[in-house]
Amino acid sequence: MAQDTLQLGCCLYFHQAPGEDSDVLEEAFDNCYELVLDALAENPRLSLNLHFSGNVLEHALARRPAFLDRLAGLWRDGQVELLGGAFYGPILAAIPERDALGQLQHTSNFYKQHLGRSPLGAWLSLRAWDATLPAVLSGAGLHYTLLDAGHFVSAGCLPTELNGYYTTERAGQNLGLFPLNGSLAKRVADSEGDLGAYLAELAGQHSGEDSFQVFALEGHGLVRSGGLQVLTEKFLGESHWLKSELLQNLFERHASRGRVYLPACVYPLLSRWLRPAPAARRYRELSDRLEELGALEEARPLLGSMVWQNALVKYPEANRLHKRMLRVSHRIDLLRQVVHASERQGNGGAGLEQARGLLRQCCTALWRSQQHAAYWHGLGALPGIYDPRLRYVAMRHLVVADRIVDRLMKDPCQENWTFQRADFDADGAEEILVRTPHFSSLVHPGKGGGLWELDLRSTMIPLQTSFSPVDEPVVPRLEGNEICLVFDDDDELAAWEASAADRSTANGAPPAGRRRGAFQDHFLGSETTLQNFAQRQFRELGNFAGMVYEVLPVLRPEEHGKSGCVTVGRSGVVKDVNSTHLLRIEKSYRFEVANPRLEFAVEILNRSRDAARVWYGVEWTFGIPSGELADLAITATSPEDQQIVAQLSDGPVDLGVRSWLEWQDPGSGLCIVVTFERPMGVWWLPVSSDHEGPDGRTSSAQGNTLLLHEHLEIWGEESRTLSFRVDFLTDTA
Repeated sequence: MAQDTLQLGCCLYFHQAPGEDSDVLEEAFDNCYELVLDALAENPRLSLNLHFSGNVLEHALARRPAFLDRLAGLWRDGQVELLGGAFYGPILAAIPERDALGQLQHTSNFYKQHLGRSPLGAWLSLRAWDATLPAVLSGAGLHYTLLDAGHFVSAGCLPTELNGYYTTERAGQNLGLFPLNGSLAKRVADSEGDLGAYLAELAGQHSGEDSFQVFALEGHGLVRSGGLQVLTEKFLGESHWLKSELLQNLFERHASRGRVYLPACVYPLLSRWLRPAPAARRYRELSDRLEELGALEEARPLLGSMVWQNALVKYPEANRLHKRMLRVSHRIDLLRQVVHASERQGNGGAGLEQARGLLRQCCTALWRSQQHAAYWHGLGALPGIYDPRLRYVAMRHLVVADRIVDRLMKDPCQENWTFQRADFDADGAEEILVRTPHFSSLVHPGKGGGLWELDLRSTMIPLQTSFSPVDEPVVPRLEGNEICLVFDDDDELAAWEASAADRSTANGAPPAGRRRGAFQDHFLGSETTLQNFAQRQFRELGNFAGMVYEVLPVLRPEEHGKSGCVTVGRSGVVKDVNSTHLLRIEKSYRFEVANPRLEFAVEILNRSRDAARVWYGVEWTFGIPSGELADLAITATSPEDQQIVAQLSDGPVDLGVRSWLEWQDPGSGLCIVVTFERPMGVWWLPVSSDHEGPDGRTSSAQGNTLLLHEHLEIWGEESRTLSFRVDFLTDTA
């Protein structure tokens, strides 16, 4: 009896994080990418569908042009099909449509120029899908993409019908959707079971039909494990019935199985990471019950999918970066309109050509900031948003783009103090954006009246890039001074979850849930120590930190070149066991125009008749621009002119009462000098987190915190003021 024929569309995708070192990329070319092309050259009957992230292609163009020549030849000969997609790997549904189209077209133009043809199919980062994408992908000249098979089942397709492709549309613009066989991908990647028997079973399920299946694998892991060689040998050894095929050929030779409309979804294994921890635990409990009934695998596609944007809910820092990206995208679009209007008016010459070139630089910087890796965490070995370098690089691209727009649009902030009130982070409340020649700063009244952003514009250093970890769907551990990941042992996980209720504060939230912030107001319990503050397990006596502040009238500069002042205030309660005080805080930020200097002042008014004895501290958590915690040092001077020098790598340190301190980051050339109006106590501590890395659990520095504190006695109806000046000095200052 003749063996039924089975065609397989094998897709390998290769992603590298933006900003990756050249040495890392060179190693990847030597030990992975070139080996894939060698395998194809040695086996002319083998066909593969490949996708490379944009920075891999840019590196090849700059350092490995012969690789692009080989790739173009294999594509021309019909052995390879290159899948397009957004060049720098964003989540298409999470960026403006104009940027999505721009990145898709940039990829097509790169392929056309350097590889000789344009792509017909698209690879989606994290296989993140949204109902708007058919119009976007079709508008960019793309005909099909690939999504996980479970999403088709959740939309009503039968598992036995996923041996072809479907058609979807948006506003009449259609797109082909190839279901990806996850079981096949797992068998190939893990060498599970008898792969040949499974492939024969797939072929036999559609006897009499020219059947095909499509699967996708992460290419680095496949090559490293030897799986590519196993797959190649399978195709060659069973070539009489098993065929490797390009997606273009499958799309052109076969008719669509019908119309389908899929819900918004993402790569299935991410669902556990995108859910908040309590919801993830409920999902796990339901899954366990279904598994006991033997129905889990059948029911899993019907349990509902998650959308990638849930990462913006779970990780406030991801949302902050995302909304900053949207703001820059809007400004670039305004610039684009100005340039196009100038073109329509017939203006030309060197000035217009220069503007076009700078506009292209803006777009490139923006697109690089949109790469998905810095916005989420998951899949164990990928730190994602837990990687401070990724966050810093993405934010710095936005600062660079902002400066170019300022230059071309002749923004007043280049010479003067400017401010704007708007809902920049789309949370329903307004924030205040202050910009000067030296600073770009966002004061967030709804988040404790703190500094949500602080960029040193002249040196393009984004400072507010620290990260405060959150409760993950798998168990966090408390190690060092921050919350971390991850238990893989189910018994250990169950034990932790059973005792989780015992580790909560009076308001029901775990103590470690207190988020770090910039210029947050704390009223500390008398038993607070440096260590329990570092572990975020101290008593917060006031209702000020992270709460909503009101915006007081903004004091504009009295004349050109002078500084304005933003003030926010809040009336609240400081309550201890035996005392309750009604206090009001008004704090002001003044950014100088002529110098990179911030003046901060906080006035604490006792609205009660009785004297208030409180321990007040203002917390300033910020990033480490160089990323080198070991080099970070601080020099502090006491009122008696005695100096102390400390290293952040030594851990939390109590610097005592100081009148002046100098924070130094040699790697970035940044020096921050803080001068107090009157001496204050200073605590300095690292912000770190553990996460799963390729070699197991890894600790990484996320930033550092200064707590400037003082014990105060404020008589009834009186106030006390604390103030200090911060100078930001750099090698170029």
